[in-house]
Order: sequence, then structure tokens, then C-alpha cells
Amino acid sequence: EALFLVVLWLFVTKNELPRFYNKNGLPRNNPKEITPEMQLIALKDKLELGIINEEEYKAQRADIISKL
Repeated sequence: EALFLVVLWLFVTKNELPRFYNKNGLPRNNPKEITPEMQLIALKDKLELGIINEEEYKAQRADIISKL
């Protein structure tokens, strides 16, 4: 749900879709689940948009990486 909101926010603010979506708005390679790569990209985008701060970014990034 959070990823959807981030994607929506990015689309509205930048008028483009994040890197893991194609021009038609469909997921590239039609993933059945959100991959760690997609989570990290969304997390980085949230940091760049100011939705989260540097400390939150580092903590969430470490959590995603620890699950690999």
C-alpha cells in the first residue's frame, strides 16, 4: 500500500513513473511481488522527495537488506 502511494506521488509530482514501471504503467517483467530492488528504489525516492529523513532511510534500507 505504501509503495502504491509513493508511485502515485511520484507520478503526480514528476509526471513520470518510477524506473520499475514501463510507459504503459504496467510493472516491468510483470513481477508477482515487490522485490527488494523495487523496495530500495521506492525508499530512495521517498528520501529524495523528503517524505522520510536520512535516519529513517538508513534504518529501512538496513531492514530490507537484512531480509536478503
